[in-house]
Amino acid sequence: MLLPVAAFALASAGAVTTQTDKSAVESAQTLYFINKPLSPCQSVAATCNNIPSTPCMYNDGVSNWQVFRRLSVGSPCNVTTYHQ
Repeated sequence: MLLPVAAFALASAGAVTTQTDKSAVESAQTLYFINKPLSPCQSVAATCNNIPSTPCMYNDGVSNWQVFRRLSVGSPCNVTTYHQ
């Protein structure tokens, strides 16, 4: 009788401690890299977040580009993103 109760309590504690901050983790989204000869902000789909770590990068098959977010549609693409 105590074993199922202990297992439930342990599982519940584990679930609470492994939750992530959903505001910090982003799913695949439209991000931008800056390629000045072609366009100031070129869009790509990438999965990055806003937790400071290694900058998020995109590889177009030729070069690695750092990717950024925009605060709004008309704003510059200059908000740093990070690898998950």
